[in-house]
Amino acid sequence: MFDFVKNIDYTLIRIITDVENNIKVRNGYTMVAIQSYCEMLLKYINSKENIIKSSKLSLGDFLNNDTFMMIIEKDLNSESLQLSRINNISNDIKHEGKNGFDKKEIEKSYRFIYSLSVKVNNYYCSDKVEQAYDQNRFESLLNEYEEEKKQIIKQIEESKLKSDELINERLSDAISQKEVLEKRIFQYESEKSDYLTQLKKLDELEIELRKKDLSLQNLRDSKAELEKQLNEENNSKKEEYEKKIRDLKSETRKLQEQIDELRSKDTIDKIEKIDRDKKILSEKEIEIEELKSLLDKKAIVEDEELYNLYRKTSLQIGFSSSYVDDDSYFTINGVYPKSSSTSKYKSFYAILNNLLQRGRVVSQGSILRQKHLTDKDLKEIFRLQMCILSLLRNNRLKDKYWKINYINGNIDNLRLAIDDIVEWIQLIISLTKLKYEKPDVDIKCDDFDDEYVNIKYDNKLDLSKNIYTICDQVIAEDEDTDDYFSIWIDDYVSYNISSSNKNKLIDFMYLVFGFKEFNDGQYEILEHTMNGNNTIGILPTGGGKSLIYQLSSLLEPKMTLVVDPINSLIKDQIDGLRKKFGITRCLNITSSNDQRQKDEAKLRKANAIFVFTSPERFQNEIFRKILLNLSDNHSVERIVLDEVHCLSEWGHDFRIPYLMLAETLITYCGKNVKYLGLTATAAANVIRDLIVELKMSEDDVVYLKKLRRKNLTFHIDRYRDRETFKRALSDRIEEINPELNGENTNSIIVFARTKNGKDPTCIRNIMGYLNPLYGDIIERYDGDHKESQDAFINNEKSLLVATKAFGMGIDKPNIRSTIHFGIPSSFESFYQEAGRAGRDRKPADCYLYTYDTPSYLESYVNDFFDPNTSVRQLKYIQEETSGQLDLSSNFWFLTNDLETPEDETRRSLEIFDYMKKNLKGNIIYLSDDSTWHYEKYLYILHKIGIVLNWEKNYSSYSYSIYLSSYYNDIEHIKNEAKKYVSQYKDNTDIYEKIDAIVSINELNKLLLYIREWYYNKFALGRREQLANMYEKVNTFANRNCSDEIQSVIDSYFDLTNIIVKSEEGYALTFDDDSIADVIRYATELDANKLSKRCIEMERVLESNTNNNINLYTSLIFLRNNNFNSRNGNQRFEALYKNVDSTEQEEIYENIAKLYYKNLSDDNKNELIDFLYNLDPKMLRSVFLENVDEDEITRKYWIPFINEKLKNIIKGGK
Repeated sequence: MFDFVKNIDYTLIRIITDVENNIKVRNGYTMVAIQSYCEMLLKYINSKENIIKSSKLSLGDFLNNDTFMMIIEKDLNSESLQLSRINNISNDIKHEGKNGFDKKEIEKSYRFIYSLSVKVNNYYCSDKVEQAYDQNRFESLLNEYEEEKKQIIKQIEESKLKSDELINERLSDAISQKEVLEKRIFQYESEKSDYLTQLKKLDELEIELRKKDLSLQNLRDSKAELEKQLNEENNSKKEEYEKKIRDLKSETRKLQEQIDELRSKDTIDKIEKIDRDKKILSEKEIEIEELKSLLDKKAIVEDEELYNLYRKTSLQIGFSSSYVDDDSYFTINGVYPKSSSTSKYKSFYAILNNLLQRGRVVSQGSILRQKHLTDKDLKEIFRLQMCILSLLRNNRLKDKYWKINYINGNIDNLRLAIDDIVEWIQLIISLTKLKYEKPDVDIKCDDFDDEYVNIKYDNKLDLSKNIYTICDQVIAEDEDTDDYFSIWIDDYVSYNISSSNKNKLIDFMYLVFGFKEFNDGQYEILEHTMNGNNTIGILPTGGGKSLIYQLSSLLEPKMTLVVDPINSLIKDQIDGLRKKFGITRCLNITSSNDQRQKDEAKLRKANAIFVFTSPERFQNEIFRKILLNLSDNHSVERIVLDEVHCLSEWGHDFRIPYLMLAETLITYCGKNVKYLGLTATAAANVIRDLIVELKMSEDDVVYLKKLRRKNLTFHIDRYRDRETFKRALSDRIEEINPELNGENTNSIIVFARTKNGKDPTCIRNIMGYLNPLYGDIIERYDGDHKESQDAFINNEKSLLVATKAFGMGIDKPNIRSTIHFGIPSSFESFYQEAGRAGRDRKPADCYLYTYDTPSYLESYVNDFFDPNTSVRQLKYIQEETSGQLDLSSNFWFLTNDLETPEDETRRSLEIFDYMKKNLKGNIIYLSDDSTWHYEKYLYILHKIGIVLNWEKNYSSYSYSIYLSSYYNDIEHIKNEAKKYVSQYKDNTDIYEKIDAIVSINELNKLLLYIREWYYNKFALGRREQLANMYEKVNTFANRNCSDEIQSVIDSYFDLTNIIVKSEEGYALTFDDDSIADVIRYATELDANKLSKRCIEMERVLESNTNNNINLYTSLIFLRNNNFNSRNGNQRFEALYKNVDSTEQEEIYENIAKLYYKNLSDDNKNELIDFLYNLDPKMLRSVFLENVDEDEITRKYWIPFINEKLKNIIKGGK
């Protein structure tokens, strides 16, 4: 009856179909659909009359316009009162929940819209309508529903046989899984009593291995003495002894591997396993009950609410994606969201299904792009493709042949839909070792045929036959469109990415993201992660890190979990996916998201492609339960740790959940998920920490050997005082001229050290200098002003004063300059933040401004960087220099949360005592405040096996703490402590200290040993990073030396020699090398490599320090003519005082024999003068006795000879 409205607007056909379908089922929201129809009809009138200048108009907007209502009443001779009544009733339904099927009111409105449609058509369209309103139409629609319902019930009974198979299969799986869980829990319960015995056996074995290890260590320690004897007695035997020593080293390494292997077992306490499995069991029991209710045929047929729910959810899949922007939503009826495919290509079909639903509008495949199709054809082809993929999902189409009858449809569009699917699948499978065998395709467009799979595209369900119907839908404005999206989860795909199929990967990237080539380093990281490896990928800022996880994730039929450090970055990532690539199937599971609970509900159903969250969310009980369920269903394949350096840098500084993240992920997401960590830069200590925390190997770190960005020019300027320093900032900004000019704006970021404070480098003070000059174009960002970040990104402001929190993951191409107003905390931070400039590959400048350190404060700076300075002394220096140095804010950051090992031990014991007194079962509840300061001590107790894990209640600031069942067993605690430190090297001393503890009453000693070890391992590294940055500023300040700075960047971020071994064949930590070895290495290093090696050793010292590292570093700094420095003579003196007299003698002897003769005369003079002042007796008795005499050494003999003659004259010796 309404066919003629296609002359007005084809969209009206879809809406009136929805109206009539609602009338059929007596839907209480029928009036809302009628309201939508009226709005569309009136929009058409407005397009003709051009009365209201707006694209977004509601029915109320039209009713409030007198001119428009005059046309309705006068020109079209219709009642505006009826329109107003329709609007009021619909709004009550939508906003007040007053829904109900008022037959009389709806029939009156239905008659009205028909009359109005005829008048609009006849007034504006050339084809006139004379057809009168069909008085029986409304009743026939109601009767049709009853007939249809009978058919549906019959169809349900028939389809029930099929659906029952699926439900029974799921039920059977769930019951069997429940049985496995119950058996496992019973097994763990029975094993609990034996667990302590097993641990003790393991400890005994480790002690035995440790004794062997120590005996081998003693043999290594005697190596120098053996070599000395050989030199004195019989040089011919030297090679034989050296072979024995090499054999001893090999045996030691094997023993250490056995120890590491033993310690890697049984890392999860039985109690924790029981608790975890009980949570899964609870979820499984709920699932079983839900499945059983679905099998109740009587309930489904007789309970109308349940019947409608079944009809809506179980027999159709909804879609909201398209190739065309203004397309409608649609459903495919007769198929199930749950996959039952047995195809050997099912995972690839799942990938394509998810890929084509990644957003509201998606890009076309290569075949469709070549055809230049109309929007109408593209809409139809997309529906056909989703129908075919749904049929594959439901196992209705087989691998060998596809027999499809598109009832009275367009066979050319069906053929294009199939050809495009096959082309996509061939492309994806080409990235694996599989070969795709294309199906034999038999298609036609005819009446219903039982021999074929029948599909139909119209808006009327035909349930009398086995037809899969595509129906367009109109949805309410407030309806969740994710009900029209269904991700297909299936098996993991094993890729085989190599140079042979690299171009295929590029083809996929171009079709989805529009890029025709990889940036430097992108492909190597993609290759590593897609081939099934855990990966840490390092690319410079602007190098395209996000694309790596986005591309690799879209090539898996799973969800991807992305962990970001800050909520604003999550929002920017989601916005970027939507704006740049049209990817909208993302969830935001953070406290800052108003829709978090709604998104969590979608996450439970595994209905997203990307799930973004923060580390803190993993400490939440509800989120952990969701993760367990997802893990049980294998829904997550990859976990992306964006800005992964934060896991170590921020975790050790102030965000404990980061330190717990890796362990929590393994516990709640399973061991089979793959990790992809991405960062622009990472210090050596951070990389080593990540390798340990994420259980990776050095081979899993993939990086560019040269991070140099040629379009950046670096400037480091130092000023004599603060006032000159502040003026220089405003002068530079004036020179750059950051006037607003759209995309051509010369945007500037000024990086401040802090939000507030006394320093001139805080945001508040910088805004005070600049706001009077640049008030119209300046904004601030410190994490709390999201709107200002958006204004800067959108070129509404051109000058941004920000902390380092700005810009992680931000892609703003036209930043022409960055200005670090004050010294950054590390060279990594400097380069990463400076790298926000020039992301459009055009020239950009990176400035660092500082000012002179007052001479009377220089000793404070030197003491702060001295490794031997205590925590209390550091805090004193910070207080004494506060606000007086450019380094003041850095000193504050490094000391603010820093406690002495003694204080950490005391507070950890206080928490432990509290837990023992308040223990209920194995759970303790502990209240905290908004700073969560107790969490640090829980982490300390966790690392020695007392606390298993904890959950945080963010609304009440409290913890639920899970205590180990062996919290009072000192042997268990010792074992866990050794497991912790064994992940890092050079732990001989602390092993011996731990082994000496015999009672739980000595727990304070063990904690103190661990915290002292921790301080030396991690806290010193932060100071070393700042010291290196400070020295580089001093080296390059006020020089035109951008090329030199770029060369340092190349060396500093080249990890080749740092991660595993140097190209000379030895590790730069020298763990198994003798003093003689280290001195020989420093002697033989190629002179052309000295500058680079000095920079590499600075990086090594940021993560590790021992006597051998210090010795090697000081000697190569001498050869590089930089001995009078912190890493030269100061480091040598510190290590010399830290070794015993035997080692001191060995150092002097081997320097004399191996090192001295290869030095320049200037270096020789500098070395001997230093050695003489350090230990004159050792110089005379050891060095001069073993060195080859020359003019330089001769002059040092004279004072010793004179002294000896004086003694002889006096009657001495």
